[in-house]
Amino acid sequence: MDKGRKFHWRNRQQHAFEELKEVTMATILVLPNLQATFEVETDVSNYGMCAVLLQERLIHYHLETFREPLLNYSTYDDKELYAQVSVLKMWKRYLMEKEIIMHADSKPLQYLQAQK
Repeated sequence: MDKGRKFHWRNRQQHAFEELKEVTMATILVLPNLQATFEVETDVSNYGMCAVLLQERLIHYHLETFREPLLNYSTYDDKELYAQVSVLKMWKRYLMEKEIIMHADSKPLQYLQAQK
């Protein structure tokens, strides 16, 4: 769109916006294959977290803004561990007794499995 040119919001744009809004409001995007391996990916910042449940496609997502006391957690590792534990609890109906692959950008949490 050129600068100075007026934008017209018509039925076509409104319809596309409504469809996009519906897709992004649904946290379950497709039905999972319960026989396949799941992947869980988390990412955190100082103020919030996001997580996705994947197979070949995006299955489910979760966004959360941190509140007290999570805002006071001292390190990203603490927040990353919180994110992983909370989504495992949230998605346990999919993940119980299944093989899962966890992705995190926190080096200390990569060795958590070895701490049995």
